Amino acid sequence: YRPDACSFVPAEINSLTNDCEARRGNLPVGVTYRARDNKYYAQMNINGVMRHIGVYNSADDAFAAYKSRREERIRMLANEKKERISLAVYNNLSKWNIEPF
Repeated sequence: YRPDACSFVPAEINSLTNDCEARRGNLPVGVTYRARDNKYYAQMNINGVMRHIGVYNSADDAFAAYKSRREERIRMLANEKKERISLAVYNNLSKWNIEPF
C-alpha cells in the first residue's frame, strides 16, 4: 500500500471485488456444491444479501453464470458511482475480470 496507489471506494464496490478465498475451499469463486442433489449452485452476495443465480450440473457452468453476473454488477456500480470514484478506479472496474480461483 502506498498513498499514491490507494483510492477510497464505496463499501458496495469494495465488497464486490473480494473473492472470499478462505471460505470457498477448492471450488471456483461464487460456486457451492450440494451433495444431496449432486448439483453446483451459483450465488452472489449483494449488499449483505445472498442472491441465488442458478443451479448447474458442473462447477464450470455455475462459475460461468456467476462470472457473468458479478462482472455485470461491478460495471453497473462503476457507472452508478462514477462521480464518487477516481477515473483510475472507474477504468479498472470497467474491465474487471473475475477469475475462478
